[in-house]
Amino acid sequence: MSQVQVSALIADDERLGRACLIDVINKRPGWQVCSELENGLEFIKTANLPAFDVAFLDIKMPGLDGIEVAKKLSSSSSLIIFVTAYEQYALSAFGVDAFGFLLKPFSDDDFDHVAERVESQLVICQQASHTGHSAQFIELKYNGGAELVQTNQIVWAQADHNYVRVHTTAGVYVVRSSISSLFAELSEPSLARVHRSAILNVRRIASLMSIGASRWQAVMDDGSRVPVSAAQLGPLKHKLLQYRRSCD
Repeated sequence: MSQVQVSALIADDERLGRACLIDVINKRPGWQVCSELENGLEFIKTANLPAFDVAFLDIKMPGLDGIEVAKKLSSSSSLIIFVTAYEQYALSAFGVDAFGFLLKPFSDDDFDHVAERVESQLVICQQASHTGHSAQFIELKYNGGAELVQTNQIVWAQADHNYVRVHTTAGVYVVRSSISSLFAELSEPSLARVHRSAILNVRRIASLMSIGASRWQAVMDDGSRVPVSAAQLGPLKHKLLQYRRSCD
């Protein structure tokens, strides 16, 4: 895969904070700082800012804080990373669609972890733009940010009270949603509702197992076991048979 090119905007009222970000950004291949701002008001006042892929925003800034700047970027495709020395400010930003957080003082490893996620997300966005099939992606919002995930990377998902645990090939996301609402957003043909509390990817089924009278489980290729209701067993077997025939 070719190196991802990333342009970053920094807004922080502390010179040392800006210097630390500039240092780690300049050390990462393919990354560059395109704008350096001393506060949120500069973001509003500066005309014709260069296009940027990701914005690193200090939350607590005089005049206009990072949360307000993020709200003004809500219609933009740029990713938002909040940077703060106070964890309580990060929690107060939960309602804003932040992609992630960096807690000061952060290490090079902390930044690299965020940077890797940014690069992966930009690649996915580019793929969606090139193919023109945005329906094959879903935005998963969780405590700490939001991420665009390819729907065919979902292995299975299960309701957990007011949340849904979405198991993907990249990891587990805990999103505030109902299983019905999540399934309604998914257009991936390989995904099936198999229980009132569960969704699975037919392509990732290793086997179907009976665990008692009218009780079944789907064993996934990652070893997970997903409940399958008696009512959904027939449709699931039919869908699984169709998929396996298409692979022959």
